[in-house]
Amino acid sequence: MNKTTVQISRYVRSAWSALIALALILLTGCGGTAEYRAITDVNDLRGARVGVNLAWEPDYLLTGRKDLELYRYDSVADMLMALCSGKLDAIAVDASTLAVIMSQIDGIAVVEPSLGKSSYVFYFAPGEEGLLEEFNAFLSEWTSSADYEDYLLRQAAFDGMNYPGVDLPMKESEETIQVAYNMVAFPWSFQNTVTGEPAGFDVEILRRWAAERGYQLAFTGTDYTNMVMGTLEGRFQLCLGAISDFFRDDALAAGLLVSDSFGEISIHLCQKAGETINMDGYNYD
Repeated sequence: MNKTTVQISRYVRSAWSALIALALILLTGCGGTAEYRAITDVNDLRGARVGVNLAWEPDYLLTGRKDLELYRYDSVADMLMALCSGKLDAIAVDASTLAVIMSQIDGIAVVEPSLGKSSYVFYFAPGEEGLLEEFNAFLSEWTSSADYEDYLLRQAAFDGMNYPGVDLPMKESEETIQVAYNMVAFPWSFQNTVTGEPAGFDVEILRRWAAERGYQLAFTGTDYTNMVMGTLEGRFQLCLGAISDFFRDDALAAGLLVSDSFGEISIHLCQKAGETINMDGYNYD
């Protein structure tokens, strides 16, 4: 692991630790609301109370299921607090979010098999059909390559703390593409705290495409809402950062152009492994 990766990881670990610790500390004044019940079958949840982040992939995947009660939360920390205090029987999260949670906390168990899978896409601005076609052509070639297999292996090996990236030097070019990226979508897109440059699995793909096609990339870091609205309004030619293929229909209906899918990530149901959750040597029940 290089120095840059270590420093990025410490920053991200600190931010997640603060959110998770705050949620768990708040539990000291909260009593459980129901007896703990273990889930053994993801295909028959028997009315289990399942938490998801609002409008994230698990929300799309589980909406409409009749064998559970779905509870939506604005943050991972709020959802974890509800799980710890007995307000939820389980939570559903994607594999990268799960890796971050489990790098901070002991006492979370994964119910096998996974609930399903999601892939990722980029959004292109209205009128950028030519650029979208070029990117999709690149994806078609690259996803059949050994480099793509390595990409999938590194994605699967993500440990919740360290983005296993590769160095991709850019070529000089006279044509520049305006790109918005989600600065807090670790490990898919985030700001390298050493260089100030964007990094992440999604950024890596875009850099590969730009190097092959001879484009310069002008990145603007922002949040999800601003990057999507900016792309829809044409201020950016495309945007990226953990955009699920589950959102495709909504994006197309809004007027955005959507790339072909790439990558793959599992969505998991998780519950308490026992009566308590442990973080850095402290037990919370």
